[in-house]
Amino acid sequence: MSYADKVVAVGVEPVQPIDDADAYIADDPSVQGADFVIIPITKGTPRVGASGFFALEDMVVRSSTNGYAIVGKTASWAGGPDDDALLTHQIAYARYVGLKRMMAPGPGPDTSLAEFARGLMQRISGDQAIEALLVRTDADAQSWRRWRRVRDMCGHSRALELALVLDDSCNFDRWRAEPVKLLIIPSAMFIPNDAGHPVLRRRDQKLVRQLADMGAAVAVQHTGDAGRHMAYLRFLLRPADRDAAALYSDAYRDVLQVPLQPLMDHLESETYATFEADLAKYDAYELAILRALQDSPQETPLVVVAGAGRGPLVARVLSAAKRAERPVRVVALEKNPGAMVELQRRNRLEWRDAVDLVFGDMRSHEPAEPADVLVSELLGSFGDNELAPECMDAAARRLLRPGGTCIPQTYAAYLAPLSSATLHARAAQYEGGHGLETPYVVNMHAAQLLAPSQRLWAFDHGERPAEPICFARHRRAEFAVDVAAVVHGFAGYFDAVLYADVRLSIRPEDHTADMHSWFPMFFPLAAPLNVEEGERVVVDVWRRCGAGRVWYEWVAQTPTAASVVHNVNGRQHWIGQ
Repeated sequence: MSYADKVVAVGVEPVQPIDDADAYIADDPSVQGADFVIIPITKGTPRVGASGFFALEDMVVRSSTNGYAIVGKTASWAGGPDDDALLTHQIAYARYVGLKRMMAPGPGPDTSLAEFARGLMQRISGDQAIEALLVRTDADAQSWRRWRRVRDMCGHSRALELALVLDDSCNFDRWRAEPVKLLIIPSAMFIPNDAGHPVLRRRDQKLVRQLADMGAAVAVQHTGDAGRHMAYLRFLLRPADRDAAALYSDAYRDVLQVPLQPLMDHLESETYATFEADLAKYDAYELAILRALQDSPQETPLVVVAGAGRGPLVARVLSAAKRAERPVRVVALEKNPGAMVELQRRNRLEWRDAVDLVFGDMRSHEPAEPADVLVSELLGSFGDNELAPECMDAAARRLLRPGGTCIPQTYAAYLAPLSSATLHARAAQYEGGHGLETPYVVNMHAAQLLAPSQRLWAFDHGERPAEPICFARHRRAEFAVDVAAVVHGFAGYFDAVLYADVRLSIRPEDHTADMHSWFPMFFPLAAPLNVEEGERVVVDVWRRCGAGRVWYEWVAQTPTAASVVHNVNGRQHWIGQ
């Protein structure tokens, strides 16, 4: 079986010398049942003939028969001329026999990191570049620091992947932001259980599950029969039962999406359906509406749902009115002609024509009568990135009576520094061409938050000034980072007060339970910044407005470096009004 055929591929790395890879895979019982094997391409330091080919007796991998199941280890090298020549021939031969992965030993304490990085770049650049190269490294802090320096010298290339050797010093938070594609577990990490079977300690079980969940294959480093160890790992890593919402979220792990433009573009029915599946969100809205109706002094409150979509909030208004035992009048205002058809269908079949349907834009519609309660769901992952302030302010001035209630009442944007080689690499090569000056919506998984999130700014629709106001903002935030890390960008979140004590949040610190409508925002840095333990990261963020557009600009600093100012004048990304 191949490296990628399993949800979590489980393999073996023999410690004993292997003479012939094909014979070992076919005949040795210790490797039976493995999805892949990790073995040297050649024996020791082989001689390369004058014609540039290896002698058969120096080879471990002698044919392409099992190329699909072999992770080929290159010889040790430090970047010298002889090492370079040997590595070049080994990689060329490995490609010839169809090895799907190749692994180079990582730099040691005495290795010249500059020479090592140059050797890596030579293999992953140019016409003969290999698609991916595993760099083997130990899991301790010093090995991570060497890896970080090499990665910087290699321009954070996504062609470099990690093969991590598990030990007692392994810190998951340090490695979760790195491209760990293979986890090697020495047999000494296993202990016998009461029945004598090999198992991992609880801490190691958790760590292996976490790294496998990040997409890493797992291998046992073994001196004999690894069958029982592999069977245990398959049991440990068996797929867990997941509900539909969790499976949906999992499908978007670390997938970058440019934020929606709901004012410029009409959403499709499938997009509405995805949002409507978030029951926790609509339960909170219904509770907020219920409280607002209970507090309303009007005998028959008029409730306007601005941006009604396919009607989920309309249904919740009717449900809240029934729970409150209060008569209400409901207006559904929508500018999407496709959604209006769905609203008509639901009004006829479900709501018995109890709702007044109005086709129009909340920012310009002139109502016959002002509303007592105005409800909308324009919140984006950063709170204001779908232009809720501009829309809600304009709607409230036109549609809501003085003293009326806006739901949501307030919402705020938050930011936190983030380390994620995966997200940065994907942003750098984003096929939409937006690159590293665009904020993305992403279900962050292979990422490490480096400090708690901080509030940037907030918008309040409880009290409205007499005249429209400017919704441009600027805030500087400083974060104390407790660990040495690489800042690849910033994670953006929001929280909101819908009404009274009814809140929504996607902040990690107080995320609303079971809510999955919103993924965080990712503000990448064009060039990642290194930060040492105890240092501070400073970021300035602007929300800017002009010429019918809104956009964000950001710049970050550490004690020793600074980024460029990103997205100046909205040159790469903006939100149309």
